[in-house]
Amino acid sequence: MKKVYIYIDESGTPALQTEKAGVLPYIVYCAFIIEEQSITQAKEILSQAILQNHIQQGYIKSVNLHDNADGYNKRINILNLLKPLEHYLLP
Repeated sequence: MKKVYIYIDESGTPALQTEKAGVLPYIVYCAFIIEEQSITQAKEILSQAILQNHIQQGYIKSVNLHDNADGYNKRINILNLLKPLEHYLLP
């Protein structure tokens, strides 16, 4: 049996009052699954992504990447760093 690490995150507003300003009408959940033999490489890549993108809190939080060209470029850079990993995404 393979051992895997699963990281789950969500995006959206968990409110039912979608008519209010700023409340999104949906929530998106995503799971990132990494096999045990890739976990050391994944940690190294994430450390590199945090350093390269000047992320201060020590973990990647999309809301802190801003909705502008700089935030967009950081998101793309992080995803490109993750491409070499053997992983699965479950949207």
